Amino acid sequence: MFVLTVDQRSSRTAEDAVPSLGGAAPGALVGFTRTVGDEAQAVFDRAGPAVRCLVDLVLTGCWHGGLGIGGIEGALPDDVRRARGAAFVHAREAVEAAKGTPSHLSVRSGEADGEMLEASLRVLVSVRGRQRATTREAYGLALGGASQSEIAERLGISQQAVSDRLGTGLFRELEGLMAQAALLAGRVSERLSGEDSPGVAAA
Repeated sequence: MFVLTVDQRSSRTAEDAVPSLGGAAPGALVGFTRTVGDEAQAVFDRAGPAVRCLVDLVLTGCWHGGLGIGGIEGALPDDVRRARGAAFVHAREAVEAAKGTPSHLSVRSGEADGEMLEASLRVLVSVRGRQRATTREAYGLALGGASQSEIAERLGISQQAVSDRLGTGLFRELEGLMAQAALLAGRVSERLSGEDSPGVAAA
C-alpha cells in the first residue's frame, strides 16, 4: 500500500487548504481525509497515482508531502484515521522529514530503493519547480493528454512555440523519470508484500 500524508505549509498565516483536497487524489482507494490540524491522508494501492499525487501537491507550493510504502493491518477501514500498519508509520516519518528539505517531500519504506525513489522525485520537483509559468502551462496541458496542436490553439501560439516550451521544460525527460519512479515504487511495494505474505504478488 501507498499512504500519502500532506501537511499544509505556512498554515498559521494561510487559509485552511485541507478542504481543497477533495478531488486531489485520483486513483486513490481512500481520498484525502483530515487527520489532525492541517494534515490529511490518502491511501493508494497503485504506485503511479500515488507518486503523481505526491509530486503534483508539492509543486503547488502549499504542501509538505510524505509517501509511506508498506503493509496495513487487516482490512482498510472506512475511516483512514483508524487504520494501522507500516505504511502509515512510514508516511508519518516521511512527512516530518519532508518539512526539513528544500523539495518539501520525502519517501519512507524501510528499503534502500526507497531512498533512490525519493532522490528521483526530488530532482523531478526541483526541475519542474524552476520552469517558467508559460512552460508550466504547456506542460500541464500535455499531461492532460492534449496534443501540441490542441495546446497551440488553446494558448493562441504556434505549434512550434509549444514544442519549444515542452522541449525547454524537459517534458519527455521528466515524464520518463516519473514513469521510472512509479516502477521503482511498485517494485518496493512488491518486495514488501512478499515479505508480509510469501507467494502473494502486490496488486
